[in-house]
Amino acid sequence: MKVKTQNRNQQTKELLQLEFLILFLLTFFFLQSQAQTPEQSAIANVMVHGRGCSSESTRASLSPDAKSLSLLFDEYKVEIGEGSSTWPAPKAVVNCHVSMDILTPPNWQFAFEAIDYRGYVQLPSSASAFHRLTYVNSQQLISSLREATFLGPINEDYYQHFQQRQERLVWSPCGARSQKLQFISQIGVQFYPRSTDRSLAQISIDSSDMNIDQKLSVVWRTCEPLPERNSPFPRDPRPPRYGRF
Repeated sequence: MKVKTQNRNQQTKELLQLEFLILFLLTFFFLQSQAQTPEQSAIANVMVHGRGCSSESTRASLSPDAKSLSLLFDEYKVEIGEGSSTWPAPKAVVNCHVSMDILTPPNWQFAFEAIDYRGYVQLPSSASAFHRLTYVNSQQLISSLREATFLGPINEDYYQHFQQRQERLVWSPCGARSQKLQFISQIGVQFYPRSTDRSLAQISIDSSDMNIDQKLSVVWRTCEPLPERNSPFPRDPRPPRYGRF
């Protein structure tokens, strides 16, 4: 049963990646004519670490223009119940921390708006699961938290879109050369306290896609221009790095 589930997850993951690529291309060209993004903007200094996203199980890549970041997770999952690696624990949680710098032209400012996740959830009626996302930057006094919950019985792929409310957008300061964005995601699964069914329960994340062309993640607006200065942008942003908590 576990082998069949793994095979199904692999096939589903490949189909989801293909479907997302097609959707991304269509949406990008549709929105490019509606949104304005500064040419000198870029994502740099990406770092990924956590129990759910080790260097061996996570692939991070930047587009050639450094405006799009794609994270693919092979082992970002958590499971409990019969046949799981955590048996007989009644609950389990794993996390992943992603940080990056957004390089910004002097007369522009940006704000994080949204992020997409895709995954798979399998729960008996005796279990529930959650996916929690915390976002914070240097301009925020209080971090933003979004959470999605899943109640069994359920056995399906899921797509989660986290959208920041417009009134809670936090804009980068005008003139800042760069600003660090940090995202901490958690996934967890647990059995209800009085339940006796301990069938396999699991939740996983397959991909996280970010883009600063105003398709998903970051929105831009102009501010008062500052005096000319040397370009703060490196010609070749450092490749993604990995670490541990």
